Amino acid sequence: MDYGPALREEIFDLLKQAKDNDPEFRLFGADEHHYELNPPMDPSSLREIEQKYAITLPEDYFWFMTEVADGGAGPYYGILPLHRGSGKQQTDFSRYETAKNEPLDLPIDATTWADMVARLEEGANDDNYWSVYDPLFDGMVQIATQGCTYDCMLMVKGKDRGRVVYIDEEACGPSSFPPEANASFLDWYMGWLRECAACYQIDEFGYGTLGSPDEIMAAYRQSDEKDRLVRLGSVKKARKEDRYLPKQGPGLSNAVKAQVIDIYRNDEFPACRMAALDAMIYFEIPGWEEAVKNELPRVEYVNRLSQALEKKYRRVIYQYDPRIDQWYDALVAALPAAAQASTDMKQKFAFGCVASMAACCRSFRFEDLLGFAEGPTRYTTLDILSHAGSIPKKYWPVFFSFIDESIDAFLAAPRSHQTMNGLRNALFMLRGLLGKTPKSKRSIRTLYSPRLAALAQSFADDPPSKDDEFIPHNVALVQNLL
Repeated sequence: MDYGPALREEIFDLLKQAKDNDPEFRLFGADEHHYELNPPMDPSSLREIEQKYAITLPEDYFWFMTEVADGGAGPYYGILPLHRGSGKQQTDFSRYETAKNEPLDLPIDATTWADMVARLEEGANDDNYWSVYDPLFDGMVQIATQGCTYDCMLMVKGKDRGRVVYIDEEACGPSSFPPEANASFLDWYMGWLRECAACYQIDEFGYGTLGSPDEIMAAYRQSDEKDRLVRLGSVKKARKEDRYLPKQGPGLSNAVKAQVIDIYRNDEFPACRMAALDAMIYFEIPGWEEAVKNELPRVEYVNRLSQALEKKYRRVIYQYDPRIDQWYDALVAALPAAAQASTDMKQKFAFGCVASMAACCRSFRFEDLLGFAEGPTRYTTLDILSHAGSIPKKYWPVFFSFIDESIDAFLAAPRSHQTMNGLRNALFMLRGLLGKTPKSKRSIRTLYSPRLAALAQSFADDPPSKDDEFIPHNVALVQNLL
């Protein structure tokens, strides 16, 4: 890449386009950086930093910080400045001890990474709690934050010097490079600018493939399974209507839509077929409804497809777009598969997702869900039913049985995480019942006033830990409702 006035001018032109597309700063991080850049840094000051930490910064990064801007508008919450007075947060070169150790040889598979993390954690103590994982990030400096514990780093040593890398400070997963081959700082930064200027969604920038959907899908057949999945996920950035962006995105061309349909029908990799169906749902490509109804009752697909439907129709908790009603029969048909899938930790939310959507349909029938009020799905079923309109009196015993068991288990045994969690669930359910059956307060009061008094006395005699102090508060709330 040729550094100079022309590139600098292109940066500012693209930044203006991005700001014109998002004048209310709705895109991820825009309310922090406002598409504005800080004044550039004096080159001599940056040379002093290099000498202090015995590093030589990548040329494109050095050029950007001294000729374009000392931080400001950029991926996620923006590029971190180096000068202490130019922003809320600055790059801390000493944080990762960049001058002491050679960086890891990335990429690293998840199993090897987990073994390395376990060895580091063996030496953790109160003194090094916040730095125990630092050796995993040697040879890097932070250039941006994605929020929470996720950061964008720049390799300043080793064979990958100059490349951008994404990390999790808590080391929950391996550090990874953006999928663009050998992406340097400026490759990464210019990619973000062009995506913004093209009205693409950028909340997961660097995890997908850059370019237009047509460019992304052109090399699909030559890609392996992992890369195909990345490409199918990447085209979703072009969604035509986006509540976060006033200006519409470009959507998909008819050629890409036809390719996505063909992938769903014929791809040799099942995971890619499901990713294609996910894209069909996202863009409402003709045929997506029938395809989902066919695939939803399958154990291996119910989790992914139900989450895609929920994302499409959900507005807020327990409120959905009225169009969810057309899916009632399909959702009920998928309940057995969702219940089975939920026994797998990777799909543990499948049943709750399907059941909650069904319960929000106008044609919802209590009996369709009640059969799952036993076994592993018992609490989830009862919790959803307790929020699903009026509860026929003949079904009260099903709820009371769960509440009674939970309260009695708490009062009869030493306190544990399990009994505290069960009590919390029982109190929430009791509150839900009181809200749905106001005419029956007297009956419920007769049943539960003694138990609630016993709970209140138990907490008075033995106050809970700080983590559980909200539970006696819920006891008091239920007593007040009665």
